[in-house]
Amino acid sequence: KKIDESNIYTDNSSVVLYDYREARKKDAKILELVAEKKKHQEALDEGNALKRKDLEDAGLDLSEFSSEKSLLDAKNFLDMFTPDYQKLDAALDDSKIHLKFSNLTKAGKLPKNVVEASINCSSSSSDDSIICYIKYLKTGYPNMAEVHLWHNHVRISASIRTVEGDFRITYIVMSDMRKDYEKTLHHDNCPPASNNAIEIFSQAVKDYWGL
Repeated sequence: KKIDESNIYTDNSSVVLYDYREARKKDAKILELVAEKKKHQEALDEGNALKRKDLEDAGLDLSEFSSEKSLLDAKNFLDMFTPDYQKLDAALDDSKIHLKFSNLTKAGKLPKNVVEASINCSSSSSDDSIICYIKYLKTGYPNMAEVHLWHNHVRISASIRTVEGDFRITYIVMSDMRKDYEKTLHHDNCPPASNNAIEIFSQAVKDYWGL
């Protein structure tokens, strides 16, 4: 095979021929991983469609669930419990939204939580991001939520649960990814109506983000 002379560089002592075989192997590996990831996602999408049909056949009214509704619910949770999300450089209206349907129970009945919505938005100029997971009952009403806010490699998360008929924060944790350090700031599975978890979350934003 003819050698491409543009890949040969000469100094006073030797001629060095650049070998691109390793680079080609790396490129091939990347393409292989991308193909595997795509194939895996296609399988997940197919499974999600099957679960959606099973739920519908079991009597679930799918009109109660939509990306638009989930985005609105996410805004309501964020505004109510973690309003400091507005300090982040991430536009919630530009979120990527995915509805993940649940499997039927072993008895072939509707599970308690039939759909989980993930709402994800991030900044194009920083690592700021907002992630919200919402689990829905068969009525289309939210049952619980998880909120994760990222800024400068530090994540502050809140678990929101239904307690005595009302939504309340039951858990707050701070995670510093650079230091591999995590700290629980609030944990109460049955908080009273007057619990101060919202203030704790807001204080964490000041303490760990400086915002």
